[in-house]
Amino acid sequence: MLVEIFRNQYLIADRDSMLGILRVTRTSEEFKELEDIDGSYQALFRVLDRMQRPTFCLLVDLRRSPGRSDPKFEGVMRRIRPQLFRGFRRCGILVRSASGVRQVSQHTKEDGYSILVGNSEAELVHFLTDGKLHSFG
Repeated sequence: MLVEIFRNQYLIADRDSMLGILRVTRTSEEFKELEDIDGSYQALFRVLDRMQRPTFCLLVDLRRSPGRSDPKFEGVMRRIRPQLFRGFRRCGILVRSASGVRQVSQHTKEDGYSILVGNSEAELVHFLTDGKLHSFG
């Protein structure tokens, strides 16, 4: 059962205690200013930091996220990603397309993370739950 634990105009976080997954979904709202990115994620981190991260896996859903790859945005996200992924048992990132898989995989590789990136929600949930047969949602 999903329980919403956080929401702002850019991010939604849900907890599924049965599966042991925290899901962070990026909304389709475009960040207007770079400060909005940091402020939005810092508000999320205040909630995540109260969770017992090592007891959960993290699924980040970027399918609705507006595409953006300018250097200033990438710099802010490079600082945010360690705070987002820190402490979880396993992490997965869900994207829309094969090109999204390539782009996000490159970012996680550059950051030094071992994170499964894919465009199949079922495969990512299977990975995160150690192959247990469950559906997320």
